[in-house]
Formats: sequence, C-alpha cells, structure tokens
Amino acid sequence: MSQSIYGEIIAGHCIGKFVLGLTKNELLELIDFPYNMKETPDSINVESENIDFFIDKHTGKLFTISVFGDFRGKFQNQIRIGSTLTDVKKQVKGDLEYDPMGNEYNMKGITFFFSPMDKEKKEILNCIVIWKSFSVE
Repeated sequence: MSQSIYGEIIAGHCIGKFVLGLTKNELLELIDFPYNMKETPDSINVESENIDFFIDKHTGKLFTISVFGDFRGKFQNQIRIGSTLTDVKKQVKGDLEYDPMGNEYNMKGITFFFSPMDKEKKEILNCIVIWKSFSVE
C-alpha cells in the first residue's frame, strides 16, 4: 500500500504533498504510484486508483485534486472518505453550501460529494475535491 493514499486535506491548498499550483513536471516528480494521463481540450488529467489531478492547459498549473476510493487522508483531522453527511455538517458547521444539481456540498476551496441515502438513511462521503482558480499569466 502506497503512502500516497494518505495526506492531510487542506481546502484550496493541498492534499498531502500535492499542492495546487504545481506544474505538470513538478506533479509527475512527486507521484510514486501508477497513473494514466488523458487530455481534454482544456486540461491534462492524471488519473490513478484513489486520486486524480487536473492541470489547466492555459496556466500550466494544477488546479483541482479529487480523492475517492481507499484514500484515507482527512480534512480538519476528522472528515474522510466514508464519513457521513451528518459528520461533515457537525465538523464544518454553517460554512457548507448545498448544490442540488450535483448533490454536493461546497465551501471555499473544497467540495464534498455524497452517495444517495442508504438503507440506514445515511449519505456517505465518496469523493472530496479541492480546487483553486488561477489567472492566465
């Protein structure tokens, strides 16, 4: 198991050693696990089993990181993949804004995606995305 599936999640800044704003080459030097690279018209996507990276083609900077699956890093030392919506709401208090279009909860620099309600009437966190906007230099 790679150490890279762990790391502190800091909204709008980093997940472990992966800091928003890195260039593609800087990012690839830090990755120590298998990945695939795909390109879209606007971004270069570096995809792996538990963490994906998105580099803006216009700025050349890492602007989004998504974690899911077996990723075990935490936000605010408590919230991780598998936490419930109730847990998240208790931890971050009134800072969350709900977006019904994507069944997601947002706050500055971070988005939480939840599964549909299960049999126990719980919504489980299945993806955490951190993001930052960069202007074209």
